[in-house]
Amino acid sequence: MPERRTSRSNRSLAREESVGRAIEAISRALSVTPVDLRSVLQVIVGEARKVAGARYAALGIVVDPRRSFEPWVFSGLSLEEAAAIGRYPRPVGLLGAVPNEGRTIRVRDVARDPRFRGWPPHHPEMTSFMGVPIRYRDRSVGNLYLTDKIGAEEFSADDQWSVELLASYAGVALQVAEIDRLRGTVEEERARLRTILESAPNGILYVEPNTEQVSANAAAVKLLGAPPDPGRGLFQFIGRLRYPDGRDVEVDRLPIRRALDGDTIRAEEYLVIRADGDIVPVLVSAGPVRGADGAIIGAVVAFEDITPIKELERLREEWASLIAHDLRQPVTVINSYVELLRRLMGKEEGAGPESRALEHMAAAAVTLNRMIGELLDVSRLEARRMTLERRSVDLPDLLGEIVERAGAITAGHRVELRVKGQVPKVWADPGRIEQVMDNLLSNAAKYSFADSPIEVDVEGRDDWVQVSVTNRGKGIPREELPLVFSRFHRTSLARAEGIPGLGLGLYISKGLVESHGGRMWVESTPNETTTFFFTLPTEEPIG
Repeated sequence: MPERRTSRSNRSLAREESVGRAIEAISRALSVTPVDLRSVLQVIVGEARKVAGARYAALGIVVDPRRSFEPWVFSGLSLEEAAAIGRYPRPVGLLGAVPNEGRTIRVRDVARDPRFRGWPPHHPEMTSFMGVPIRYRDRSVGNLYLTDKIGAEEFSADDQWSVELLASYAGVALQVAEIDRLRGTVEEERARLRTILESAPNGILYVEPNTEQVSANAAAVKLLGAPPDPGRGLFQFIGRLRYPDGRDVEVDRLPIRRALDGDTIRAEEYLVIRADGDIVPVLVSAGPVRGADGAIIGAVVAFEDITPIKELERLREEWASLIAHDLRQPVTVINSYVELLRRLMGKEEGAGPESRALEHMAAAAVTLNRMIGELLDVSRLEARRMTLERRSVDLPDLLGEIVERAGAITAGHRVELRVKGQVPKVWADPGRIEQVMDNLLSNAAKYSFADSPIEVDVEGRDDWVQVSVTNRGKGIPREELPLVFSRFHRTSLARAEGIPGLGLGLYISKGLVESHGGRMWVESTPNETTTFFFTLPTEEPIG
């Protein structure tokens, strides 16, 4: 009896030593830098085969239950035998039962088990089977499969104990290998991102949310004239970032502050004051950086030096001004001679073909002068140099005067001005508002049914005032509505009926309204009504 206990003790000791050597071998594989996951898997499967006394062993990781194990490593098969089998197996049958049930499965004869799905072509015949899940913190990270117990008909409970002990360490090893792999991936991504940022032509800043520590790429340092002080946070940009009109941007309105608060900024124009005092116009975009849980972990600001664009805008505006000046000079001469000829004709004015010809010349000169003005306005709007002479305006009174003065362009149509409720005063340029209204009234008259009324409505809405101009006519086709405010766009109706115009009036009107801080849009029902709407901000508060 003592001899039997000693024999069992020796076998137990030998088993523990075998597992210890296997763990030692896996540890050595993990000590290599960088850790190669496939090499670690190969060591695990080889040691598991030794510990269990199996002829064949494999280790597979399930990524997608519908696809093959990936990766799949094996021991005991030659490369030629593996190549003859071909593709890796899928987690089905006995192979799938191990990860699905999450427990060890031992079978004496694979072919007799109801879960067996058969062997693929060229696969060696196998009998005994043991499958052991590899887990880490109750999460499956892989599966060990051992077949054909050497010297016995099946794997024993002792074999199961040994392989399960090895599998518990293998779970930790696989997690370590995965962490090392992810660390390497992160370092690679970090290096790639660093290269991209440093080679980016635009300036880029990154700010951490808690410390407000600022990092900058080379382009940002060049544009700012000096690297940002990492420890001074956002306050170092006070006085160095301004609005296009020269006003300082408050700290809580800094694009990077707004990004840290969760806002996304797209292509806003600012002025940057460089370290040497030079002023650089920039377009700024910014946005928050969020972690996997959606929490903000930082903010990125990208800014582009638009000095060349501003210079082109200046040159274009100068060119447009020169052309307009050169065009207006002959128009002035034409008007002068028209007036001279009218005086010379005296009482015969309006009595013959000569008089009608003079009227046509005068009307053409007026049209040409208006077109020149439109081209100038387009140039100013696109260069963002439209000047507004704003003041407090009683809009109903102004609209009444405009409607009265517009009698010539609305001839044949009754214009109804309707004031709804109390309308607060607006902060606007009366001349530019008249330009907008003249264009809307002119269009309403051109595209209305004969003798139909034109309705002008004005009403107060919170901190803005809404104006609408409605006419009854053929309307604007639905597919053309998005194009109505495009530069040089003319509707199919205007082209078909030969209605004159450059297609700039609505483009300019919308630009003028937006320059006031309002917006403009249109709604149209074919063969019924078309309404143009625009809003203006209420009177600027004092103090």
